Amino acid sequence: MANLTLAEFTEAVTALAEHHGVEQLRERLVRMNAFTSRRGLNSPAALAERLHLLTGGLRRQVPATYAFSSLWTDMIGSRLGEEGEKQLEELAERVNACLDGARRAKPRGLSSSAFAMDAVAVPHSQEQDLMRQQTARSVRAALSALPVKFRLPILLRYFEDLSYSEMATVMNCSMGTVASRLNRGHKMLAQMLESLR
Repeated sequence: MANLTLAEFTEAVTALAEHHGVEQLRERLVRMNAFTSRRGLNSPAALAERLHLLTGGLRRQVPATYAFSSLWTDMIGSRLGEEGEKQLEELAERVNACLDGARRAKPRGLSSSAFAMDAVAVPHSQEQDLMRQQTARSVRAALSALPVKFRLPILLRYFEDLSYSEMATVMNCSMGTVASRLNRGHKMLAQMLESLR
């Protein structure tokens, strides 16, 4: 489970407030039983402080944790769009392959959009499509639960398709640190997604 600092939580709630609007975010959290009193919750920082206190940085399994996670997952899903969903499905397939111990190497010279085209071209049953969507939701939730320092390298590598040197520049750290965080993020994802095997 994630363990966000107050600063990280404030950053996340600010993103949610920009997406929903502060008042609508507060009302949705109240409807989801994250808290009952609206008093003093007129800014993203105030919402973040209250949620951080109630959830223990997302460590506690309480309604506020579920409400935040649900709203965060919805926001990420809406920002990903159809192309992002395809990339997320590709990542889910990679994680599943890793869990099964069989790493599939991506052939050189083909772009990830070529893989997406192949996936669309192959006929699938409704059951397979449903399973793929459920897997994508599970991976999205697991990604959201990762600590920022392990989530960022995964997003930069698989969604932005950056090289290790580009990632090091963006993250303002060494390539060794990038590799270490990416590896640890993979392991954490694999552990969280163990049930998908």
